[in-house]
Amino acid sequence: MGTHIDYSMRYPKEFKKFSPEDEQGLNTINLSQKIRAEYDNAVLYNDFVVNEIIKRFETRNAIIIYIFRSRAGSLRHYKFYGTQ
Repeated sequence: MGTHIDYSMRYPKEFKKFSPEDEQGLNTINLSQKIRAEYDNAVLYNDFVVNEIIKRFETRNAIIIYIFRSRAGSLRHYKFYGTQ
């Protein structure tokens, strides 16, 4: 789980909603459209898991603490992992 490299390994097949074709026209990041689509799918799955955890506790008298550390630079530095 999570949105770390290798993005395609971070979500099950049923969460493969975005394809490289969906990423056309996005020139803000110098990466292939395939990598951006894999990243979007990983984020989609991560959001699903977090939502399921929250739903599990929403009817209980519980405090949920979610700590999220942004990895916004991971896409920009993708090439340093030797996978591009």
